[in-house]
Amino acid sequence: MGLKSGFTLLETTIVIGIASLLLTVGSNLFVFSKQSARDAVRKTDIDQIRAALEFFREENPNRIYPLSLNELLANNGGYVEILPDDPLNNVYNYYYIRDVSDPTSYILGAKLERGGPSSCGSNIACKSSSCNYCYS
Repeated sequence: MGLKSGFTLLETTIVIGIASLLLTVGSNLFVFSKQSARDAVRKTDIDQIRAALEFFREENPNRIYPLSLNELLANNGGYVEILPDDPLNNVYNYYYIRDVSDPTSYILGAKLERGGPSSCGSNIACKSSSCNYCYS
């Protein structure tokens, strides 16, 4: 009698199980890394907008912030060339509002996919925009 070569059903099942486990873990890590990368872009965009807002305020004789982010554009003072868009601009937007009662304060926010520290506080407008990453 000759030797039969090949894999048993148990060995094949174990290999398929391990391969599917590795594929599942790998795909989840890929999705999470893409979300984290988009959140990093959002944080960088918010920091750039904050810097432009501070430059605007410093050069403004009344030391107030702009009514809208459009006042930061190059044709209105040159603080930014273009306003950054959220990486998923069809899903999320950046949030900015100047305090009506105090034009020397504002709230700037974004929605992070992976969550984040927030100073949104009890501001209803920002919370209604689902911001979870805010500066005020």
